[in-house]
Amino acid sequence: MTETRIRGQEVVARISRGSLVERTMTAFKSITIQYDFATIDEGYLGETTMRKDDIFNGVSGAVEVDAESQDLFVFLDFIKRRAQRDPTISLANARINMTARFTFPNGQTPRVVVRDMKFDAAGPNVGGRDSYVGVSLPYKAEDARVLTS
Repeated sequence: MTETRIRGQEVVARISRGSLVERTMTAFKSITIQYDFATIDEGYLGETTMRKDDIFNGVSGAVEVDAESQDLFVFLDFIKRRAQRDPTISLANARINMTARFTFPNGQTPRVVVRDMKFDAAGPNVGGRDSYVGVSLPYKAEDARVLTS
């Protein structure tokens, strides 16, 4: 039987700022895209069970990437300045997006696009003398879209 599951080597992630892809940020160690749902229970008189509903609260996750150049530090500085509402950052370039492409053996290549990512605490991680320098970027966003081919 042919293997239909995919591994990380069949997944390509890219981060873009405005319409420009961060070309030097390619050493992604992991990405997580989590759809955040919540359930609501409501009880009514005369009914024996709670009624259920669900709501969508956006997307969250994390991106782990190793530094391949100073561009990762420039990117972190950009995130900081954007959060500070730095007037030198144009609105056209302020949006940070991530696209993950999953390539299946049957030729299907769905993409998940996370738009307008907002970041929590992030910074360089230097684990030790024999570890690569990297950064973990926990994020939140309003939505993620699945695009199929």
